[in-house]
Amino acid sequence: MEISGYPATLERDMHLHVLKIEGVPTEQDAENLLAKLGGGLLWAAVTRRVGLRFDLSLGPVTWCEDPEQAAANIFRSSSVERVDGLYDGSGTTIFPTSKKMVRMTGANATVTLGENPNSFLTAVNEGAALPSAETIISDAKLKLAVETYCSSHFEASVNARFLTLMTVLEVLNPLKDEPEKVRRKLDEWIEEAHKLAAEQSEGPDQQSFQSVASRLGYLKRMSIQRGLRTLVTDLLQRDGHPDAAEIGAKIPDLYGKRSDLVHEGDSNLGQSISDLEDIVRKTLQAAMRHGTA
Repeated sequence: MEISGYPATLERDMHLHVLKIEGVPTEQDAENLLAKLGGGLLWAAVTRRVGLRFDLSLGPVTWCEDPEQAAANIFRSSSVERVDGLYDGSGTTIFPTSKKMVRMTGANATVTLGENPNSFLTAVNEGAALPSAETIISDAKLKLAVETYCSSHFEASVNARFLTLMTVLEVLNPLKDEPEKVRRKLDEWIEEAHKLAAEQSEGPDQQSFQSVASRLGYLKRMSIQRGLRTLVTDLLQRDGHPDAAEIGAKIPDLYGKRSDLVHEGDSNLGQSISDLEDIVRKTLQAAMRHGTA
């Protein structure tokens, strides 16, 4: 298997899966590859429906002053003749493949793989090849949305997973303003509420009018439910989905179930969890292809 033209393998090491890419000419080339790799990993997490946690920040390499003695100290046998250096296997490290290295593990980074590792690597390569691959990892909102999607695979219940999946869309929601005509009318009502508040003596009535004026101000922004419907519809249309409007039309009902779950504890989700996951995956894929702007 290859990622961006370089041989790649996915190996199991206790509770970790280690992605190894070889043949990169220079350290600088390896660092440049990391941005594409990050985009590829996020793409694979969404397209292959896996829970994925990874850290692309570069960790240090501890070089051994006496490679032969280091091998004797670590392995206490003659099967390994030298150890040039040690590195933390739970993070990301760059080192020459000609060196004999020992991977030290002990963190809790995990990936849940329910398929052949080669299939996962194929998805990573697909993501790394996207024109937008390098920007996926640098788009803070998009990266957080995919990370939130990944965390949904580790939730303890269907209800918790449903809420986490809805949060993915909320992270992407740009919080658009209502049209200017609507905002002007709200300004009139806000001014009227302030006048009525000023006419009241201090007490509950004055506080109520002040509260109404404040809440009217929030109405200048599109409601979360409507914003999510617009977000999903717009992104799927940009991605060429012929049924984008139909898919977006499911959001009000799904968001209503989210509200029922949070405020009333109603857990009668039925098909809703599958519908929401399908929408979230399609929306994330569209966002990764075309950006969130």
